Amino acid sequence: MRKEWRLPEEKEFWYTGTNWLQILLDKYDSEIRKKILLLLWRTWFLRDNCVHSDGKETISRPVMFLVQYEEEIRNLSLSAVGQGNKSCWSLSASGHTTPRNQPNVEPNAQRKEPSEGVVKLNTDAAFLSGTGQAWASAIARDHTGHVVFSASKSMNKCR
Repeated sequence: MRKEWRLPEEKEFWYTGTNWLQILLDKYDSEIRKKILLLLWRTWFLRDNCVHSDGKETISRPVMFLVQYEEEIRNLSLSAVGQGNKSCWSLSASGHTTPRNQPNVEPNAQRKEPSEGVVKLNTDAAFLSGTGQAWASAIARDHTGHVVFSASKSMNKCR
């Protein structure tokens, strides 16, 4: 990753006590903090792949994934829209990207917004049958694309 990103030296990632991560993040600017957190997030994903799946991941694929992921994040802009005591968040892309895992998607296809006065709810879930762990999430958007609410839940004892 250091060939692609400016990151702290290896010894900075060593566990030095209960607050090692907060101390590490506090030393750097927001750009490096973001990269550290993305790196740790992807590392945890790879750890789960080794423990719960086949564990057959090359070194180069996670690097390419993180570089592309950071680029996609950079292409997105997030802005708050106030509504009295509440605020909604609007997420808009500055460029069009085609989902990698959906080969049947038209190159110029765009997300369909619900009709005015309608809220669209998208959900997703994951389940590990061996451990009974499960996760669920939902996000609701109005006709303008503003997030009305989002929620996620981790469940440790699912059947």
